[in-house]
Amino acid sequence: MKDIIVSIIIPVYKAEKYIRGCLDSVVRQTCKDNYEVIVIDDGSPDKSGEICDEYARKFSMVKVFHQANKGVARTREIGVEKAQGKYIVWVDADDSADPTLIENVVQRIDESHADLILYGVQYQYQGVVTKEQIPVKEPLEIMRRKSITGKYSTLWRLASLRDFWLGEKVPEEMERSAEDGYMSIQLFMKAKHIEVIPKILYYHIGDNPDSIRHSCDGKYYMGNFSIWYYRLHICEKNYKDLIAHCASRAFSGAVKAYSMSLINHDLPAKFQKELIESLYDLRKYPIGGRLRDKFLCWCIIHRIYGPCRWYANHKIKKLERKNRKITNNHSNI
Repeated sequence: MKDIIVSIIIPVYKAEKYIRGCLDSVVRQTCKDNYEVIVIDDGSPDKSGEICDEYARKFSMVKVFHQANKGVARTREIGVEKAQGKYIVWVDADDSADPTLIENVVQRIDESHADLILYGVQYQYQGVVTKEQIPVKEPLEIMRRKSITGKYSTLWRLASLRDFWLGEKVPEEMERSAEDGYMSIQLFMKAKHIEVIPKILYYHIGDNPDSIRHSCDGKYYMGNFSIWYYRLHICEKNYKDLIAHCASRAFSGAVKAYSMSLINHDLPAKFQKELIESLYDLRKYPIGGRLRDKFLCWCIIHRIYGPCRWYANHKIKKLERKNRKITNNHSNI
């Protein structure tokens, strides 16, 4: 077997409905060697782990590791430790890779020796398929700037050097929902040579009701607040024209996180204290509009929690209706 160039890492949790399609896509690559598939079963309560073991018995490139549930951020760190490839490619358990993904990535590595490679993505959401604009190679500083605004904030749309991951640890407050955004910034800031592949090579399913993006709790919005607050402080040094945008997003995330925590009781006291302090701090930034958020911020600061609880319950019920609709659509397929 030739040296492993690319490690595909797949964190798996409660993905029984999707994992076969995902694994089929990575074991049937047109590139027959040069890659491995690292599957981390993060304590799945369904049959996801058993299905992964089944593929490991059939395909020598698949290596499965089981663990008690640690969350996706820590699972990714473990995946990097297990990986032997020089480059890392991420595939979510409910998504799939184009059959030529690894072939295209290896070819671009051979041609350019880039340390980060972007490729196109196709999205499917509630039966609607859209193709994101094919990435265009731009000056390094412009691509870094786009990573700050969230343009390139998903890890499954890029291949990167494994070395870039070593020593990196996602902050605790971003573990639930912002690990992609945080790590993508680290990767773009480390990269010296970025290349693009002008093809759709990844297929993302956006309507899995069990995915994190379809949750609505304090931890989810804590991550949302934290990543935008982190971006805000980067912009104060390097991208001053983006300050207002980042501040507004951080402000909204903080209000939602605190309001949701009043219902779900899922944020420790240290995070609630951080949110309060940040809301005081964010008032010094130019935050346009967002009258609802400003009102809820005033309520939080003055400990008038009734409107915050009403808002949190409203958002939870709205998401529940949305998830029921998605589930019913899946049942009718």
